[in-house]
Amino acid sequence: MNAKNLQRALLLLVLVGAPAVYFTYRQDSRWSQQGKASSTSPRPGQGGNAALPALRSPGTAIKSIEIVRGSDQSRLELGAEGWNLPERDGFPAQQEAVLDLLAGLARLELLEPKTAKPENFEKLGLVAPADGGQSALSVRLLDAGGSEVGALLLGERAWDRGFSAVYVRRAGENQTYLAKGEVKGGAAIRDYLPRDLVTWKTERAASVEVRFPDQPEQDYRAARGQGSETNFALALVPDGKEPASPYLVSGAARAIGSLRIEDVAKEGGARQPDLSAAKRVELVWESFDGVRVRLEAYELAAETEFGSKPLWGRIRAELLDWAGAPKQDVPAPAAGEGETGEAAAAAPSEPAGPSREELEREVQELNRRSAGWLFRIDSSSSLTLVRGLSDLVQDPTPPGGAGAGAEGGALDLSGIDTSSLDLEQLGMSEADLQKALQQLGSQPPAEPAPAPAPAEQAPADGGGATPPSGPPPGAEPPSETPPAPGSESAPPPA
Repeated sequence: MNAKNLQRALLLLVLVGAPAVYFTYRQDSRWSQQGKASSTSPRPGQGGNAALPALRSPGTAIKSIEIVRGSDQSRLELGAEGWNLPERDGFPAQQEAVLDLLAGLARLELLEPKTAKPENFEKLGLVAPADGGQSALSVRLLDAGGSEVGALLLGERAWDRGFSAVYVRRAGENQTYLAKGEVKGGAAIRDYLPRDLVTWKTERAASVEVRFPDQPEQDYRAARGQGSETNFALALVPDGKEPASPYLVSGAARAIGSLRIEDVAKEGGARQPDLSAAKRVELVWESFDGVRVRLEAYELAAETEFGSKPLWGRIRAELLDWAGAPKQDVPAPAAGEGETGEAAAAAPSEPAGPSREELEREVQELNRRSAGWLFRIDSSSSLTLVRGLSDLVQDPTPPGGAGAGAEGGALDLSGIDTSSLDLEQLGMSEADLQKALQQLGSQPPAEPAPAPAPAEQAPADGGGATPPSGPPPGAEPPSETPPAPGSESAPPPA
């Protein structure tokens, strides 16, 4: 185990197994260039001064963390089972995200002082949220009694001699510093929720069945034969219609691997959204290894800033009876290929994929985390999940039209897998992505430019162009009769 993993393991042990958090500073070249932290002001270009000295003190006890950036704010509390979100009815936080935040803060070292003039704070991203700042990350560490243990503002990122750095300002001070290190974490609730509701890889999904209780004519099922196939196919296409782009047809099936959580509410709690007038959608995914996941989703009427509507849902999983069985029997080799055919036939075939025990643990863990909770699905997936059959089919494309394929038609975008794209990081919504793909798909492929005619080469003696080797147009083809014996061809003129 390397030093980094050892530190994180120690932090996890302390954070999860104790009623309070104790951080012990260890001399480490990645934390300090001087070996020991100093309370004195840093000299230009020198490290060894902790931005938050309390995090390196053996007697420091942290019970809660308050984080603010712009309009986003989160509060984390340490409970008997680890860090949780008290403003979300105590839903368990993603422990690794909290550990990354605390470890990054503990490693920060002040390198050199910068400006102390408030009018220059904005240039460094260090205007406090309470003063209208939108980019500074404000972090307050509190003990069990609610007293402040340490507080820090983190601003713009920088580089110092090839190392990551950030501008910081301590609470109650105007002096700013360049600090060595990097702090991972944000202030939004989603930054401390599990990244994915279901941890499936795209190739694991075998099928999806989508049902609309109030609009049964919109129900559909899409499936594929094996994980290596890029696209899913509709099980039933209405008469007079044809499937639309494979990207649209496969959207809901692929979404199982990217159900990201934006918010959470306890069922029956004060924050539970009103679902009485919501549009209801039921999705059932099945994997090739026999896990079935059900999502009962509710689309609210209010529209979000990204053009989608809030989608809340409850989820549960179950294991199918045939889980753990091999996908196919492996034929035994013929006798003489290293062992007899009888011996090979007697050897049992290995099941493909996870064992049944592993699948059972996966199902139990998902149900344990989701029981009694409603989850808000992020906007990049919500539009995909609420599409009905009418959104996935179209009128037949006339011959030679825009959808005629490679021979004079649209671009084939069926091989593009967008399930792993982080649309939030790209600054676009699911609707923007669909529009862009549809616009691309409606454009016929560019025809290759005609190859230029080969340049005529001059003969070696500098004469005119080399004549064509065949007879001139209109001339009689030469006779294939060989010359009489003894005859000689006339020599070419001098």
